[in-house]
Amino acid sequence: MRTRHNLNLKRWLATWLQQRRRKRQNHIPPAPTPNAPEIIGGGYEEGTTEPGWWDVFFDWSFDHGSSPVATMEVWLSIDSGAFALLATVPSDYPGYYYPMATNVERRFDFKARYRNGATVGPFSNVYQIIISF
Repeated sequence: MRTRHNLNLKRWLATWLQQRRRKRQNHIPPAPTPNAPEIIGGGYEEGTTEPGWWDVFFDWSFDHGSSPVATMEVWLSIDSGAFALLATVPSDYPGYYYPMATNVERRFDFKARYRNGATVGPFSNVYQIIISF
């Protein structure tokens, strides 16, 4: 009799502990999703870095929220090509400056996103700069 009682008690305890674990797991808040930066302006300058070359720049607005300062990835598409990672800068920078971007007429499309290790935020809006002379 005693063994049957112990067996029932062990089953009840195992079930109770499992329910308790599930409750605790369900109450863990998900990791916050980082905000997306917003590219708010930009432009280009001829001959600032090197005569005959165009420097390109743009600024973003970014609210870190509960995310720590980490990095901002700058992505670039040239003349409607595929986007590729151009640079990584600290996420508390106000924007990006691309010296000697081109010495010919060209279309640049930029976008940026926050990254902190494996945590990756959504992309910003795409900002277009067209150099023609």
